[in-house]
Amino acid sequence: MVHPFSISQWPSERGSGFTDKKATQAYAVELEREAEQLAGGVIQPTDKFLREPWEKHLADFQREPEAGGRTGKHIALRLSRIRKVFSLTNVETLDDIRPQIPSFPWT
Repeated sequence: MVHPFSISQWPSERGSGFTDKKATQAYAVELEREAEQLAGGVIQPTDKFLREPWEKHLADFQREPEAGGRTGKHIALRLSRIRKVFSLTNVETLDDIRPQIPSFPWT
């Protein structure tokens, strides 16, 4: 997809915009607001990351073992186990994961 409008976020980095100039400007305003909130400590850099669906993270995670030379069978088994755990625990985002301290009968 061709994006004739682009956004300069930093001097060395440009982001893709949209084919519509107004949509690109609105997106640039959103990015600026987010940068101000990060700089002011209102939000943390990990907030956006934690709110993304876990399937997106799983797709990123899948590329790592493929690059490491793992077999397709190994990767499929690992991904199926992760999907099973997340589906059984009703996890939708990484932010849904909460550590729990186990209770042992002898403590």
